[in-house]
Amino acid sequence: MHASDLIRAVGPQPQSTVQAWQEHPAWSAVSASKGASVDWSAVLVLALRHQLSALLWDALQTAGLSDRVPVRIAEELCFRTELATARHAELVAALSELAEAQPEIVSRSVLLKGGALLSEYEKSAYRPMNDFDILFSSEDFEEIEPRFPELGYWRKESLNGPTYYRARNSPGAPLCMDVHVAGPSKYWRPDSALVRWLTDALPFVGPGGIECRRLSPEFELLNIVTHLHEHLGSWIHALGDDDVALVRLFDVELLAQRRQVNIERCWSLSVEQELQGEFMLGLWAFAEIRGALPASLAPLAPGLELLADVGDMVAVPGGGVAQWSVPLSQRAFLINRMDLAFEALREGLPIPDRVKIADPEHLDGWRHWYRDLGALPEYRERVEDLGARARERLAGFDPSWPESRDGK
Repeated sequence: MHASDLIRAVGPQPQSTVQAWQEHPAWSAVSASKGASVDWSAVLVLALRHQLSALLWDALQTAGLSDRVPVRIAEELCFRTELATARHAELVAALSELAEAQPEIVSRSVLLKGGALLSEYEKSAYRPMNDFDILFSSEDFEEIEPRFPELGYWRKESLNGPTYYRARNSPGAPLCMDVHVAGPSKYWRPDSALVRWLTDALPFVGPGGIECRRLSPEFELLNIVTHLHEHLGSWIHALGDDDVALVRLFDVELLAQRRQVNIERCWSLSVEQELQGEFMLGLWAFAEIRGALPASLAPLAPGLELLADVGDMVAVPGGGVAQWSVPLSQRAFLINRMDLAFEALREGLPIPDRVKIADPEHLDGWRHWYRDLGALPEYRERVEDLGARARERLAGFDPSWPESRDGK
C-alpha cells in the first residue's frame, strides 16, 4: 500500500479511517507484514502536509499498527499532536483574555473556520490551527483594536484585515489572532455584500465557553469552501506546501453532516456575494480529492464539470496564471512538489528576465520577495482572477434542487 493511498483514505474519525484502509485492495499485504511494507517516511511527509498527525496516530492505534511504526516517526506524530493540543489551549486562553477585556464586543464577534468547527471533531487535536479567525464590525474593531497592543500583540497588515501576533513560551510560531473586518473573504468582497456576514450569524458558545457568534450553516459552508480555493489557487501557498490539506476537506464533510445546511440557500448566497466561482472551485477540489461531494451537496455536482480546467490553474506572482502539469488528485499526494511549483512559475511569469530566477535554487529569494513585495497590488498573486474565470464558466448554470428544501 503506497503512502499516498494510506493518507488519501484518512477521514475525520479514526474508525472511518481504519474502515477505509481495510477496504483497500492492498490492505491485506499491510496487515500481513505488520506495516513493514509501508514507506513510513513518506507517510509522515504527507501527514504533516495534510495536518493529520493526531488523526493518523489514533487510526494506527485502532488498526493495531502503532507499535510497528518506526520510533522516530511515531515520536514526531505524537509530538505534533501535543503541539496542536498546547496551541489550542493557548488560543482559547488568549481569546478568553480578550473577552474579559471587551466582553460585549467579543460576544458580537463571529468565530470563523477552525475555531468554530472544533466542537465537530472528536478531539481538538484532530483540527490543528495556527490562529483563531475573528470577524468584527468596523465599529467594534475600532473600539477593540487598542486592546491588542495592551495585551502584548504586534500588528501585521494583510488582505483580510490586520493579523496580530505575540510571543509564546511554547515551541512553534508566535500566537496569532487573524482579524477580519466586516467580511471574511480575502480576495473578492463587494462592499454591498459585506454586512451580510455579520447579520447572518447565531449566538454561539465557543471553545473555552466563550460567548461569541457563529455563521449560519449556509454562510459557514460558503466561507470554508471558498477558503479551500483561497489556498488552492495560490502559488505561494503551493510553495509553502499549504495549498491543499485534507483537514480542510474534513471541515466540509463534518459541517455537511452535523449542521442542517440548506444547499439551495447556500448557492443563492454565493451568487449574491459574487463568490460562486470560488465556491464551486473549492467544491471541485473536494470532489477531485475525496472522489465525490457529500450527498447533501450533490445538486451542485453538475456545475463542477464546467470549470474543471480552471480548477487546475494557479495564480502566480506578478498577476499571471499557470496550468499545473499534474492533476490535483495526484498532485495533492506527491512527496516533493518543488520542481512542479517552479515549472508552473516559469509558465506563468510573462517577463523574460524574471523567468531565469524561477528556479528552486532561488527559493529563499522568492520567500524574501513575498515577504517584502508580495501583497502590493502590482506584484501580488491575483487568485480572484481564477474566481472570475469560474464565474464566466458558470454563467447560465441552474442547479436542479430536490423537492425537499429543508437542508437535510
